[in-house]
Amino acid sequence: GPTKDVRVRQALNYAVDKTTLAEALFEGYAKVTHGQLLSPTFFGFNKDVGAYPYDPAKAKKLLKAAGATGKTIELIATAGRWLKDRELVESVAAYWDAVGVKTKVRIFEFSEYLNRLFDRKSRGDGIFVVASNELLDADKTFSAYYQKGGIGSSNTDSQLASLIDEARSETNESKRSSLYHKAVKRAHDNAYFVWLLNIEDIYGLSDRMQWRGRVDAKILVSEMRFK
Repeated sequence: GPTKDVRVRQALNYAVDKTTLAEALFEGYAKVTHGQLLSPTFFGFNKDVGAYPYDPAKAKKLLKAAGATGKTIELIATAGRWLKDRELVESVAAYWDAVGVKTKVRIFEFSEYLNRLFDRKSRGDGIFVVASNELLDADKTFSAYYQKGGIGSSNTDSQLASLIDEARSETNESKRSSLYHKAVKRAHDNAYFVWLLNIEDIYGLSDRMQWRGRVDAKILVSEMRFK
């Protein structure tokens, strides 16, 4: 479909005002993703890669150059599984429509959504995903979503796959980090995703409880204390 063209994928990134989404949908409890599926606390995070800026004019030019203006893009998603997932997907679709494509959002019950995620032939032109990584290491995320053949991957990029494979077996920390940095840059430049937001965890605590949220999102009772 249209998203096989890198110019279209880049346009879809430029089309979305991610800062407004963070503020309007999540009241500031979200941050714009740095053009990668890694948070700054993850091993492999590339600080030199940033988000695609909001530039609808550039998005329109790229779509026109790719001959994709007016084309239909099918976006697969689910609702009620993640915080404001439907609202987020529908907002993204509106941004895409505004730059000249016709976005067809298809919301499925979660089990059917998973069937389509795991079957590349049923994914449409794009599929909404939310990823977490309690290991804080790039391999878990990249093996699933960046590497050719991963359960959530939609590319056939052999060079990207080689970088991920090499990093998995590299024991030198500096070299391993460098390989992930290259993988992040390649995935970003080829716009294999439209990176959106990192949503912050929100907790409600009794005044009597002493506890801080963890970066890996685990809730361990053994770390809680009462006054």
